[in-house]
Amino acid sequence: MEYQGGPEIEPLLAEAAAALGQRDGCCRVLLGRSPDDAAKWQLLSEWESAGQLRHGLGSYEAKMALGPLQAAAVPSGGVFETLLRYEAGIRSESLSDRAEDADTSGPAGNLG
Repeated sequence: MEYQGGPEIEPLLAEAAAALGQRDGCCRVLLGRSPDDAAKWQLLSEWESAGQLRHGLGSYEAKMALGPLQAAAVPSGGVFETLLRYEAGIRSESLSDRAEDADTSGPAGNLG
């Protein structure tokens, strides 16, 4: 997620990073600031699965930490699953957790 704010937002982002990083299934949380604009921040988290992400974000601790940041949130790309990764020059691929019928079931598939 991306956020817009001055130095006062950094402790809130650090608290949110800690809350997410302590949830089961969280692989890593990164907090970054734009080198070109000191008021642009990004909080990136990586999870073992989509289910772990949903449980992590739904936890009381995460909701309490992320709530105060909602006013500073900037619309961005959303949630993505990692399918290809290079770490230390080693390539690894992951299968998608996306359901085969994801395009035809649920809210998006029930519009017609």
